[in-house]
Amino acid sequence: MVTEQGKSGLSESELHCQAEAAGRWTGVHERRKVVPPEDARRMLHELRVHQCELQAQNAELRRMQAALDAARARYFDLYDLAPVGYCTVSHTDHILEANLTAATLLGMPCSELVRIPIQRFIASTDQDIFYLHCKKLRETGQAQTCELRMVRQDGSQFWAQLTATQREGDQGQGVRRMVLTDIHERKLAQDRIRVSDLALKAISQGVLIATPEHCVVSVNEAFLLMTGYTERELLGADCSLFSGPLNDPVTTAQLASAIKEKRAFSGELRNYRKDGSCFWNQLTVSPVLDEQGQLTHFISIHTDVSERKQLDQALMDKNSSLLQATRVAEEASLAKSVFLSSMSHELRSPLNSILGFAQLLEAGTPALTPEQRVKTEKIQRGGWHLLTLINDILDLALIESGKLALTLAPVSLDTVLLECQGMIAPQAESHGICVTFPQLASQFMVVADPVRLQQVIINLLDNAIKYNRSGGTVNVTVEAATADVLRISVQDTGVGISEDLLSQLFEPFNRLGQEKSTTQGTGIGLVVAWRLTELMGGKIGVQSKLGAGSMFWVDLSLAQTLPLGPVTGLEAQPLVRVLPDTRPCKVLYVEDNLPNMELVAQILALWRPNFNLLRAENGPQGIEMARHHRPQAILMDIHLPGISGLEALRVLRADPVTRHIPVLAVSAYAMPCNVAQGLAAGFVHYLTKPFKIDEFLAALDLALGSTEVGGDLATTS
Repeated sequence: MVTEQGKSGLSESELHCQAEAAGRWTGVHERRKVVPPEDARRMLHELRVHQCELQAQNAELRRMQAALDAARARYFDLYDLAPVGYCTVSHTDHILEANLTAATLLGMPCSELVRIPIQRFIASTDQDIFYLHCKKLRETGQAQTCELRMVRQDGSQFWAQLTATQREGDQGQGVRRMVLTDIHERKLAQDRIRVSDLALKAISQGVLIATPEHCVVSVNEAFLLMTGYTERELLGADCSLFSGPLNDPVTTAQLASAIKEKRAFSGELRNYRKDGSCFWNQLTVSPVLDEQGQLTHFISIHTDVSERKQLDQALMDKNSSLLQATRVAEEASLAKSVFLSSMSHELRSPLNSILGFAQLLEAGTPALTPEQRVKTEKIQRGGWHLLTLINDILDLALIESGKLALTLAPVSLDTVLLECQGMIAPQAESHGICVTFPQLASQFMVVADPVRLQQVIINLLDNAIKYNRSGGTVNVTVEAATADVLRISVQDTGVGISEDLLSQLFEPFNRLGQEKSTTQGTGIGLVVAWRLTELMGGKIGVQSKLGAGSMFWVDLSLAQTLPLGPVTGLEAQPLVRVLPDTRPCKVLYVEDNLPNMELVAQILALWRPNFNLLRAENGPQGIEMARHHRPQAILMDIHLPGISGLEALRVLRADPVTRHIPVLAVSAYAMPCNVAQGLAAGFVHYLTKPFKIDEFLAALDLALGSTEVGGDLATTS
């Protein structure tokens, strides 16, 4: 009975309704008709059976509902919370259903995704990929997978893998199911790996990657070319493959220690190629650590520096040769300096006698006859010309050796020109040349060495006068060459210089054919002027035309600001002329050259008859005489037998008896370094031979006068 009613397919509620209807019918008919007991018992039994069946069906329904709830929960976990996105798409490509993962990937709630075309979330650049993907799915009916860029609701893009399927037998217009997998990080990693691989191949240096056990796992093309191996031969090989007998054990030990201690290494060592040849390798090794700090690999950069090492060795050999040559050159330069100084001394000593006695003849009594005066003037002119030649040679030698020291400072140009005008006037007058100087409206300041600037301008003026025509002119002008450069020009009306000779103008000892003329010259002056101008940061040039005269010009930088102190210039600090004292005066002269000694004796006898000249022929004798006679002044030669004049001066300065006596150097050592050394040692004045008599007397009178007034002798000199 239960089975039959169970098969009837009636629900529990339907059975319950039938039971209630039966009860009502029975009650009504019971009132109308008395039911026999047997029938009543049968009907009661049937009702009880129906009730049991209803209870069983209720239990089954509750079990089925629980199973359905469990199935729904499992479906939610598997579908909505799946790690990939699921979408059901209509034949028109509209989304019919999507899980939470798909909604999260696309940046929209599930409910809002429904009825939106799936193409809306495909990047425009990848629409063709999606179209071909769908086309192939419709044609084959087989699952299709592609990778494309998708666009979220906020406009951001990500890489996704899309796998689409359709119901079996539903090809053409059927419903499709799509699986979306976020592969953005994987694509980025692939791109990084691809770029790394390309970069590794593009590196011009050799790259090798090895395990901590020194097993090669990767090499680039440059390393293969460097070593001659193939990639198959190296992968899995031990790094010791590149070692050999010529390896430096110290460097090899340092490399092994660095690898053992998981630290970087950089150095040069010899490695070996496949053919057995060795090469110098500039090696840099760096450890590769994972997130936990564990060593995973070593990456090494290799550079073949064999050519550079050969060049380095050649350079070392060359430097050694140059060092040797430099020592030889320095020795030669020192020998040259010693030679020039010695030559200057040996020439100046007799020249001092020649010019000195010539001056005595000119000033002596009785007066010279006209013929004698002409001859004496020729002697002096030749002597002073020889002195100019000596000075020019010494200057040129100093410049070429790089030992000429200049003091560059703001210099007043009008002061320099005024000094030059006074110095050149007698020469211009004797040649009948009219020299004009500019009247500067403002005080121009140029960057120069004042003494050397005067030397340059005097040289140009001297040439302009010597090589001018009779009754000619020399015009000095000053103008701005540029905003910060001043040009000093010296223009003459001489014969000029032909164009083919201009290129030879600044060659030493080249007088451009004038050596055959009666005009004296050395052929060095212009070279010295050119070099000095360059040392002062300026330029010198010339414009000349044969028969139309020449114009030499000097460009110097304008000083940016005026000096804070007194203007640096060539304002002459004239020797203070002290009137000769008629009282007896003792002067000691320490000199081993008898003609020079006799010259000074005659000068003093003629112009200072009240002076008593004491004579000493060497340093020790001069010191002893100074202590014994205590003269008012001492004239000291530098090159003396026994001890030098400098050493004698130190002895005199150390003795309280002779410390106050002014000592004047009178020496043929006329190099600038000699003069500087002498003044620094304590000489109150340094007279270079040959000297002019009036300068000699003025220096002596100044020293004696300073002694009496207690002035600073070194300053007044």
